[in-house]
Amino acid sequence: MYLNHLRKLRPDDTYILFMLGKSHGVLDENEQALDYYERAYNLSMEKDPPDLAHAALINTFAGLVYYYECNYDKSLSSYADSFHKYEILKMTEQTSFAHTLIGLGYVYVVLGFDNSALEHFQRALQIIQQQAPFDLPTLCRAYRHVAAGFCRIGDYDQALNMMKVSLEIGERIFIRKSLAFGVIFEVLGRILYKKGEYEQALTCYLDALEIDRCTISQENSHDMVLLYNYIGKIFYRNNKYNESNEQYDKALAILTAILTTDHIKTAYTLRNKSEVLLPQCDFDNAEDYLNRS
Repeated sequence: MYLNHLRKLRPDDTYILFMLGKSHGVLDENEQALDYYERAYNLSMEKDPPDLAHAALINTFAGLVYYYECNYDKSLSSYADSFHKYEILKMTEQTSFAHTLIGLGYVYVVLGFDNSALEHFQRALQIIQQQAPFDLPTLCRAYRHVAAGFCRIGDYDQALNMMKVSLEIGERIFIRKSLAFGVIFEVLGRILYKKGEYEQALTCYLDALEIDRCTISQENSHDMVLLYNYIGKIFYRNNKYNESNEQYDKALAILTAILTTDHIKTAYTLRNKSEVLLPQCDFDNAEDYLNRS
């Protein structure tokens, strides 16, 4: 590997270490990614003067890895450190800072701080609109994040407006079967589900699932777990309990293969399994799944 060869020649080069961390992150090799990020961060801070901008960038990427590992305390700490460094450098109108804002928004969603998450997503979108209006993939994602933020606070009409913009951009730059388009369908489905438009939501989820199946990877296996859960929820709402249960079983099969039993997505799926068994009067198994969650 070219980067590994460069690392041997320049073992203390923070940019090479950072790129190695990104390479491992793409492959879901989180432990190795975090190790390279930590080394790159420490070396950046040991410079005279410290390279705060690069350290901030590194911690933004480290925060995302921690987020995917469900280590939200460390994720929040990494993003907050990055945020603080950008403030010191007066770089709060740069796109790199926008990505830190988005990362903080991710964590705030998980922690239940929905209004704060939306504020961060909106601020990030404003920066990207001003600084990178022609970076259409980033702009598409930024609108999608804002849409998800509005959905979290119950403003579904505004969420749909944001998703329409994201969809319009996506149709211009992504092929229909790309993972990026799959995420658009997934978020759109969530908004429609919250509005009670279950059939339209189901169509979006099935479109997203078809894309994920065609482009299967470790990364989108996590997405498929959520999609099976979302589809199961719609079947449950329509009193199709057997079909709902089948979706949760598919999600659990993936979880067993790729995640530990104490992962948050496992708990979510087990709770859904418990819920669908209650109207079928399978109380013992419903209680068992609930306790395991």
